[in-house]
Amino acid sequence: MPRLRSSTGIVLATLLASALGTAGSAAAQSVHPVSPRFDGSDAPSTYPFPGFDGAFRQQIVISSARLVAVRGKQLTGLAVRRDLFRNKALSGGVVDMEVRLAIAPNSPARAKEVFAQNAPNPRLVFRGSVTVPNAPAFTTPPANPWSAEHAVSIHFDTPFSYATGDLCVDITGRPVPGKEPDFWYVDCEWEAHSGNSRALGTSCSPVADNRGATLYTEDHRLQIGSTLRVIALGRTGATPILLPSATVDPVGVELSAMGAPGCRLHVGANTLIPLAYGKAPFAGQPSSLFFEFQLPSDSTLLGKHFFMQAADDERGLGSSQRSNPAALTTSNALDLVLSMNGPGLGLSIVTSERVAASESFPDRGRVDVSMAPVLRLTY
Repeated sequence: MPRLRSSTGIVLATLLASALGTAGSAAAQSVHPVSPRFDGSDAPSTYPFPGFDGAFRQQIVISSARLVAVRGKQLTGLAVRRDLFRNKALSGGVVDMEVRLAIAPNSPARAKEVFAQNAPNPRLVFRGSVTVPNAPAFTTPPANPWSAEHAVSIHFDTPFSYATGDLCVDITGRPVPGKEPDFWYVDCEWEAHSGNSRALGTSCSPVADNRGATLYTEDHRLQIGSTLRVIALGRTGATPILLPSATVDPVGVELSAMGAPGCRLHVGANTLIPLAYGKAPFAGQPSSLFFEFQLPSDSTLLGKHFFMQAADDERGLGSSQRSNPAALTTSNALDLVLSMNGPGLGLSIVTSERVAASESFPDRGRVDVSMAPVLRLTY
């Protein structure tokens, strides 16, 4: 019996020491808010996070100026939280995720669309399943927005030794089939420096919206260094042509003489970019396309105007389906004005398209130099 007591005592002592050691380890974990301004309050924007709303890849590029407190530290994890503006209950799930860290050769304002150019030597720090909580609804913002029911923490398998420099967090997330989170968007910091666009004229296409438009863009992406997206609507079977230009005629040249009554050309037609429409989502609806390109990170472009218009070549349609004898329609033109102020957030994201369950992740994505998740790092 004494030996048994002794053995039991040793076991209990070992368990106690282990528990104390674990508690000590947990207590030793420190938290670094990458977005201190919004660490305890609702941030001005929101965005998907890998695996939380479909499968995709995303890089977060963080300026070294936001990481002063963790210089010379071992990074052991990260956390993101729900969008605090959306106070409805959120359905969680399980995501298969990989996280890699790298010192970024490009600053956040100069992030590239090609992932490898932002993280040339990434180190895998986490691979595994991450549980996204069923976040409850609330009427007043939670006292602790980083509690387990409102946030997702990822504890690295391998710590990352951070010395200095801009940091790239490279994440892939794929929801587990049958356990997909539903619209679980995360809080995001956002810099309100954006350009603006203005429609000139109207489209002569039969699929124009109630404002007479078939060509659009996203104003918040009119910032040097960001990927600009242009959206065009047209008829299935037509061949769309994009016409970028440095000049514009607000009135436009009437094309009735060539058999396209009501159609006007507002831009110089020196550059023609032939594109293709995707399949219409439903019968009778217009087809659409997304044309994307990264704006140069060139401060001399701040506040500059450039212009775009699109045209549809309908010669691929049957003669009875064509809009006019010329088999040509034109869109409204766009006057695009880049932001007067360059990016200064010290954060950016690069986000790929979503992929199907069996597809590999793309090697490139869209750059946004004015937004990134509200993030915490542990060390």
